[in-house]
Amino acid sequence: MANAKKKGLKKAEFLRLAQDIEGIYIPSLAEVSYHEDGRLKSMTTPKPIRRAVIKDLDSAYFPTRQLVPNIEVVHSRGVVELFRGCSRGCRFCQACFTYRPIRERSVEKLVEMSRSLVEQTGFEEVSMSSLSTGDYTHLKELIGGVKCVADELHVNFALPSLRADSFDGDFTENARKSSLTFAPEAGTQRMRDVINKNISEEDIKNAVIEAFERGYATVKLYFMMGLPTETEEDIKAIADLAHEVKRLFYEHRNTGKLLSISVSCNVFIPKPFTPFQWEAFEGKESIMKKQAILRDSLRGKTFRFSYSDYATAEMEAILARGDRRLASVIEAAYRKGARFDSWTEQFKPQYYEEAFTECGVDKSLYLKARGVDELLPWQFFDSGVSTAYFQRERERAYAGVTTGDCRKSCAACGAGKEGKCQALNAQKGGKPC
Repeated sequence: MANAKKKGLKKAEFLRLAQDIEGIYIPSLAEVSYHEDGRLKSMTTPKPIRRAVIKDLDSAYFPTRQLVPNIEVVHSRGVVELFRGCSRGCRFCQACFTYRPIRERSVEKLVEMSRSLVEQTGFEEVSMSSLSTGDYTHLKELIGGVKCVADELHVNFALPSLRADSFDGDFTENARKSSLTFAPEAGTQRMRDVINKNISEEDIKNAVIEAFERGYATVKLYFMMGLPTETEEDIKAIADLAHEVKRLFYEHRNTGKLLSISVSCNVFIPKPFTPFQWEAFEGKESIMKKQAILRDSLRGKTFRFSYSDYATAEMEAILARGDRRLASVIEAAYRKGARFDSWTEQFKPQYYEEAFTECGVDKSLYLKARGVDELLPWQFFDSGVSTAYFQRERERAYAGVTTGDCRKSCAACGAGKEGKCQALNAQKGGKPC
């Protein structure tokens, strides 16, 4: 590529060379056609587009010499990535599937990274980050090693969002007791089975009881609404669960602090490369009714209820499942004044509504349900997990059947072809999925 630059190749020639690099997609070299109703008819690329995967994270570069802001920022801490990927298979989670297979860093490497990060930046806190930190194979050993660094350098370490079924109070014993975050995602067991969360209400109760007995008084609970097959009873159960957490606090408290329960309920966004990629985005009237139910049920000083702005969530859903035709819409909205859209007060939905009209793009195409036999805009890209697997998982979701942790039993998702599938390595004679 460097030689190509020296030779003064034109942009088109340069891009033709770039397409030979694994993981590179050149939109201008793809040929696309559409049906009259706007659905994608065909899409071809000069070569298959396959995700580039780092197989050994210990030898991969990690930035410990970072730029440090000279003003106070929200996330003023160092972050160490424990491992990449997730074996849980939550059916709404894009990252769970696109970052497979699981690749862990060694304890020695993580302790080394933590020390270097603090010494090079001066951060007073280090966060142990991953998609599911409680699932790190050697977490207790790691926490022991990081504690030595923390004591020596006088810093804190923090654990991010934890699964209720992998929570261990020992993990938090030496951490600053500010708050703990759990993500039940749904209020009823039926809905948790639909999304394959694979935790029970008993898991949730045991986790918060242990947290309260260890002195915690602030809990954050994350949920979603608008999930496939969801009913109003499922929504009411979110509030019921929050009130049950409140009751458990007063039974098991070990602190004089006042209880604070934050309940966050975002609107479900159907994402590509998930079993729910064919689902519809729920309508405004239905979502606002569900939000009102929770607002009325979570009043009082104990609870802080936050939820998605519908217009913002709708735009996210459009962008999540959009295609190349959205490029002209985004540019048109920008020219109208769309800036800093992630800030609620700056987001102006009317700019996008006008842009859709001017560009002749029907936004409902990206919000409605898709047929499982329909060609999707992202299917030309090989994420590592097969479409057949996503279809099977979707069928299991509607049947209320869960799929277990793939480290214990291979679910044949397709990621085993990368050669680092832990489930396959553990199964003698196992064949790549």
